[in-house]
Amino acid sequence: MEGNNKFIKDTVRVISSNFFTLLKGVVITFVLPKVMTIDGYADYKVFTLLLSYIGLFHCGLLDGINIKYAGRTCHEIGEPRLRMYSRFLIIIEIIFCSLFLFISFIFCHGTTRFVVFYFGIDIILHNLFSYFQMIFQITMDFKKYFWSNITNNTLQLIGVILFALLALKGYNKTELYLGIYLLSESLCILFCACFSLNIIVGKSYPICDNIKDIIDILKKGMLLLVSGIIAVLILNLDRQFVLFYFTKADYSIYSFTYSVLQIVITVITSNGVYPVIT
Repeated sequence: MEGNNKFIKDTVRVISSNFFTLLKGVVITFVLPKVMTIDGYADYKVFTLLLSYIGLFHCGLLDGINIKYAGRTCHEIGEPRLRMYSRFLIIIEIIFCSLFLFISFIFCHGTTRFVVFYFGIDIILHNLFSYFQMIFQITMDFKKYFWSNITNNTLQLIGVILFALLALKGYNKTELYLGIYLLSESLCILFCACFSLNIIVGKSYPICDNIKDIIDILKKGMLLLVSGIIAVLILNLDRQFVLFYFTKADYSIYSFTYSVLQIVITVITSNGVYPVIT
């Protein structure tokens, strides 16, 4: 009986957190185009387009850990081993971040520079948050998964509201919103870290002595990662085509339409709505 109650609670937590994610998406989709300029919104959507490929930069580590250890607790996996994975992830994310920061300063100009710059910083933040959420999922700690999702969505909603208020006073630069977005992600990672100190702080297996284990994890995750990136590439073909061959204004309008369509599809195909319609 107690096991059934836990299962029901975990299911409710996951569904409610996903609903809150949908709510955040609706607010962002309709508020940002209202307060940003057309060109500014286009720059923001270029940033989100880049974000769709950000999983590439953990090199399959997250997918490999998921495949190898799904269903085990942190104690069963080994906390020193998880700390090793955490530190290895931080190292490779810093490398990729540094690369994109270098590219933004040397090869990019105009608004493209700050878009690539912010994307480089978000490589660390986004993949660290994904790492925490993945650990919560594979260890079936849905309570932490729920609160991390709620915290992330709440902070982003607060960020959108703050930006909208600043936009009323004329501060509607896209780089300002991206700065607020990165700050909200940083606070969310801090929140996750406070509840996951056991996989960050403490004695860790040396990375150099466990290269074979790390390579095995990367091999397991690489195929899944590549298949996911190919799927994203195909799904983004239309937006990429509009970005490269049409004006910024055209891309901005197309991206807004695309975002609205995605929300409509998500709502229609959700379990609560689709059966009623059919």
